[in-house]
This record gives sequence, structure tokens and C-alpha cells, in this order.
Amino acid sequence: MPAFLLSVVVRLLPCVLLLLGALTVMPARADASFCADWLAQDLPVSAPPPAGAAMTPLGCGAAALRATLPDRERGSWVRLRLPASVPQSPVLMVETPLAPRVTLLLPDGRRLVRSKLQVPAGGDASSLALSFRLPATLKAGEVLWLHVEDRLPTPLTLRLLDGPAWEALDRNKLVRLTVLSALLGAFALVALGYWVVLRQRMFGFYTLHVVSLLLFIAASVGFLYAWPGAGVLAPFGHRTQWALGAWSVGCVVAFARDFLGLRAALPRVARGFDLTATVLIAGGLLVLVLPLDWDWFGMALSVASLSVSVLLLPVAAAVARRGSRYAWYFLVGWGPLAAAGLMRALQGLGVSVPPDAPNLYAVGVVCEAVVLTLGLADQVLSIRRERDHALLAAAQARQLELQNEMLKENVKLREQVDRMSRHDLKTPLISIVSTPRLLHELGPLSPEQQLLLRRVERAGYRALNMVNLSLDLMKMEQGCYDWQPGPVDLAAVLQRVRADLTSLEAAHGVRVSVQRHGGLWPVARAEETLCYSILANLLKNAVEAAPSGSEVRVWFDTVETGWVGLHIHNEGAVPIEVRERFFDKYVSHGKRDGSGFGTYSARLMARMQQGEVLLRTSEREGTTVILRLKAASAEETEFLETGPASLAMPLAPLAEPEESLPRVSVLLVDDDEYNLLALRRCFPFPGAEVVTATQGREALQALSERAFDAVFLDLEMPGMSGFEVVQALRRHEQLSGEPRCFVVALSAHDGAAVREQALAQGFDRYATKPVSPEEVRQLLRVAARGVGREAV
Repeated sequence: MPAFLLSVVVRLLPCVLLLLGALTVMPARADASFCADWLAQDLPVSAPPPAGAAMTPLGCGAAALRATLPDRERGSWVRLRLPASVPQSPVLMVETPLAPRVTLLLPDGRRLVRSKLQVPAGGDASSLALSFRLPATLKAGEVLWLHVEDRLPTPLTLRLLDGPAWEALDRNKLVRLTVLSALLGAFALVALGYWVVLRQRMFGFYTLHVVSLLLFIAASVGFLYAWPGAGVLAPFGHRTQWALGAWSVGCVVAFARDFLGLRAALPRVARGFDLTATVLIAGGLLVLVLPLDWDWFGMALSVASLSVSVLLLPVAAAVARRGSRYAWYFLVGWGPLAAAGLMRALQGLGVSVPPDAPNLYAVGVVCEAVVLTLGLADQVLSIRRERDHALLAAAQARQLELQNEMLKENVKLREQVDRMSRHDLKTPLISIVSTPRLLHELGPLSPEQQLLLRRVERAGYRALNMVNLSLDLMKMEQGCYDWQPGPVDLAAVLQRVRADLTSLEAAHGVRVSVQRHGGLWPVARAEETLCYSILANLLKNAVEAAPSGSEVRVWFDTVETGWVGLHIHNEGAVPIEVRERFFDKYVSHGKRDGSGFGTYSARLMARMQQGEVLLRTSEREGTTVILRLKAASAEETEFLETGPASLAMPLAPLAEPEESLPRVSVLLVDDDEYNLLALRRCFPFPGAEVVTATQGREALQALSERAFDAVFLDLEMPGMSGFEVVQALRRHEQLSGEPRCFVVALSAHDGAAVREQALAQGFDRYATKPVSPEEVRQLLRVAARGVGREAV
């Protein structure tokens, strides 16, 4: 819409200016020369001028007499002497920008009264000027007396025309005023439309300015009072013009503050503009509604309005120097109108001004309306572009927000799927790693059978650790991994890794040698599962990269106090094209099945444990990967057994005196029969009464029938979960007053969130599957002592 209006205004502007110019120079005059004198005495209209009174000449022999009458308390008398040749059907035209009452005294004593505030009747006068049709019997040299009732300095223009010339001139002025009014009305509607759509005060004030300016021009020429219903303004007299002029300038000041961007460019001037606009608008209202006859106040308001309209130009020039194109719109549009208003004021004061001030004022009004409306259209386009950019940015932000929400949902779904998958995988794995112990307890086994069972158990634990690590890596990348450090014997972990990679060494024809310097005992402050994965990845890469028949050397050092270092060296060199990206994700070279994830995950897990993995490689010296971890403190290593340890649990339970075990009744609840069987085998000692249940409701039924010293309860069961069972149990205990039962949560999940949730909902302990007999005995002792809740 703004672009369409802009193109229409640009196309119509030349036509409008040509039309106004043609109407301005239209040859419709036939003026007659006459002479005029001004009576120096202050006489009312009821007192005719005395004979022989002193007169001041106003002019003689001119086609149009222009003068400024001084201020008089009761008005001024002007004497007119008809020329030697009196026009046929003569008409006397009295033009003044104010709205005084004019009385013409004819030679025969009749009085004709004209006022812009009263619509003429009978067609003998015009609403655009104070016109008098003179009698055709007037003779050359006769005297007419004209009384102007105004107590202010009054600019006055007198013309003596014949009837046809007067009608043509009056019609010319009417057409010009109609075109001007229609043009201003159209621009006011455009600005009003902008205000309705955008709701910015700048467009509202511009609309009020154009409307006030239109009414001011109509009141100045008397056309306003001919409009239907406008007669109510007649009692206010020339105060209507003062009020409209002040409102027009006040509104343009308020408009200029926002149009020029003064709040950002000149903040102090912007506050001054706000005050000025308020004073002018309030002053116009006061001069209109107060019943006091304060002509001096109206004149002061007019002078202030004219001064402000001129002072707007230097402010706009200052803003234009700052690079505002809207300031140039204001200078080009407001400059001609301010100049025309100043010249009109000077002409009213009697100063000779070459151009015809009324016509110049009309051209200034049109220039101001057209140029400022173009500036408004330009600003609307800018506002629209800014809003489009803002809407686009908001849409993109909403799209990003939706994408983020989808990503969050996908991550949450992925976590849930991973948890379910891990649980579904870990349940049979727990059964697998528990089976060797059950077989060992059933009877004596040969050494070969024990070796096979130990390998099965070790393989099961490897798979169990890999399942646990899959989700842990994602948590590390997201920065939400719950690191729980402790003392880790890196030599023991390395021995287990070597045992698992024996077949890989044989396949590549590589020998791994471990060098320990003296009594160095490399104990790091870390997590054993993460250390196992780091060493497995780094040693596996070294074996695969080493030339066949070569040796992979591994050694420890404590060069820096408080740190433990592990070096893995092979004789191969990392290719140049991947050296800078060796630890990046999915970077691999020369491996058919390589995923490029091993070194990335190794460094990620090392940094998660406040350590680092470094690379040194060259064609001459081969490749050395260095793992650096913080050393465990003396307090942490005090109870750690020395020497290599197996990743798997011992096949046989530790011997323990029967008298040290508590006599307890235990309820075991698990939906997996293999896990239930493995857990049941942890109670082979006398005095342990064990009851089993495979469902949550079955467990509640057993608890309602009798009391148990301890309950081992699986969290994830179909139908009724372990959380629901313990909540129901705690509610029953609270209502019945029965003593609190010791309940242990069992789950394949080892995350901190699940542990905290279980303890918060009523469990006394939390144990991660598979549970060893040693852990069961420890939990039973805790149940006998009645110790508070925590995770095992």
C-alpha cells in the first residue's frame, strides 16, 4: 500500500503544481484606479467622520491598494475617492487575513455591512472576500467611507473591479481553494490511514496538523463559515484563526520530534519540542474558550507560532548533517511554507514584498503537504521493512525454538530408548555373569571348566561395561555426566585389557610388553570403568597400527608430582593428513572397519576425569600416546590391595563365620527368573529365610501377610513397578503404625538420577545389578543396625 500511494503522489504532483500555477496567473482582472485616505481619529462605526478631519494618504492611482491599519480601540475609517472613470456594475473588494467587520457608508447615507463570520445572502457578495456591489449611479470623484472594526494592526487590500472581472476573480479563488482543500484532505486521509495501521503518534499529529492547516486557510479567506454547521465558530471571531494556527504549528512540532528522530539524535531538543507543542496546543485552546477579550494574547500566540515554525528549520538542518534523510524531507517541505508565512506576516505589517503573498502561501502549503507526505511514505516503507525483518527474525526464532524443543524431545526420547535398551540388554547379561557362580556352587569343577567359566564371566562383564559406557559418552558430550572418582590401579586395569586383546595381538603378529620402573605403583583418581575403556581403545589402536612382528611398549611414569602417566608406543607413524585431527570424532585412516571413535572417546573420558591424552608421532620415532591422570591421595590408596586384579568377581563366595551373619527373613522381588535365581543363591547360609515374588502386587500381598527384616525389590517390573510398591508400603506403615521395613532398590541402571529418585521415594539402599554375596551380607548387617538411607 505505501509503495502504491508513493507512486500515485509522485505522478500527481506535477499536475497539481501546474494547475495551481495556471490558476494563480489566470488573467481575470479589470481593476480601476482610485485613491484612499485614512482618518487618524479613533471613531466608532456609529460616529460618521467629521468634515475637515485630518487624513493620512494610503495611495492613489493604484490598481490595488495595500496598507496596514494601526490598532484602534473602536476601529478605523478609510476614505475612498472614486476615479474619473467608474466601472460598470462596480464592486469594491476588501481583502484581509483577519476576520473583522467592515461597514461601507455610501454617499446617500446607506450602510452596507460585511463580515467573513457571516454567510452573505442574495448573491451580492462572496464567502471568500468582503465584497460590496456599488450602485451604478455613483459618479466620478464621489467619496465612500469604509469602517474596519479591529483593534489590532490589520493588513488591508482594496480593489475596485467591474462586475464580470469580480466574478471571474472570485471564481478563480474558489477553484484554487477547492483544489487546495481537496489535496490537503487527501493527504490527511493518507496520514490517517498510516496512523490507523501503525498506531504511531507521529502519523496522528501529522493528520491533525494538515486538518488544522486546512481549517486555518479556510477561516482566513472566510470560506470556513460557509460550510454546513461551521456557523457555530462565528462568535469566536478572529480567535478561531489564532487557535487553528497555533494548533497547526503545535502539531507539526510534535510530528517533527518523531519524524526527525530527535529523541535519539538530540534528546534535549526533543524534550523542548514536547514542551513547545504542549504550550502551543494548550494556548490555542485557551484563546478559543476563555471568555476574556485578550487580543494581545492571540497576537502573542501568533508571533510565537510563526517564530517556532521558522526555528524548526535550523533544528532539521542539524539533524540532516547527522545523515538523516528524513530531515531533508522536512527541510524541503517545511522551508517554503515557513518562508511564505514569514513574508505574509511582513506584508501584513506594511513591508513591501514583491511576490503575491497569498498565492505564495498556497504554493508553500502544497509543497509542504506533498513533500512531507512523501517523507511519511518513505518512513512507512522503512518501518515495514523493519517489521518484516523483525517478523522474519521472530519466525526464525520460533522455528529455532521449535527445533530446539524437537531436539530436546528427541534427546529425551533417545535417553528413554537407551535406558530401555540398556535395561533389556543388561538383564540377560546379568544372568550370564551370574551363571558361572551358580555352576561353581552346584559341584566341583575341573580346572579346564573353571577356566572356561572365568572366560564366560569376563566376556559378560566386558559386554556389561560396554552397555553402561554407551549412554555415559552421550552424557559426557552434554556435560551432565556424574563423575564418581576413586582409587584405580592402572596396572591391574592394563593387565585385564591385555588379557582381552590376546587374540588381537596374535592376529597382527605384535607383542605387547609392559615395563614397570622399580616399585612404582600407578594409582589414579578416576573411575575404573572409564580407565578400562581408555586403555582398551588406545592399546587396540596401537596394536592395529604397529607393523607386523614389532613390539608395542607400555610404561608408567610419575614425572610430575600429583600425576600418573601411561605411555603406549608403537613403531608406526600417524599419517600426516590426520595428525591434526587425530582426536576428532569419526576420523580414521587405513582401517577398513574403523569408526574414528576410539581416540575421540578416549580423550573425552580422560578430560572428564580431569586428565588428558597427548600424541607424539614421527616417521623416525614412531607414535607415542600418553595418558595423564591425577594421582590418588595416600588416604584413598590406604585400603586398596596391590597387584593386578580380575575384572570379574571371584567365582566362590568369601568364607565367613556363620555366627557373624544375622538371622533374617528376606523378601526377594524380581520379574526375571534368572536374576531371581542368582539373587536367591546369595543366601546359602543358615538362618536366612527367603521368600520370592515375581510381581509387585504379589510382593504387597506377601508384605501384608507377614513382616520381613529386609526386602530386595527390582525397580522395573511389568504391571506394578518397584517405585509403586515401596510407596504403597510406606503409606501402609504410616497409617498402621507398623515399624519401617528395610527395602533395597535393585536396578541395572547406575546413574545418579535413578539412585536419587529411589532414595527420595522411600528406599533405604540402592544396589546395582549384579549384586554379589558380599554386598548382600553387608546390606543385611546394615538392616540389622537400622542405618539411614544411601546407595550401595
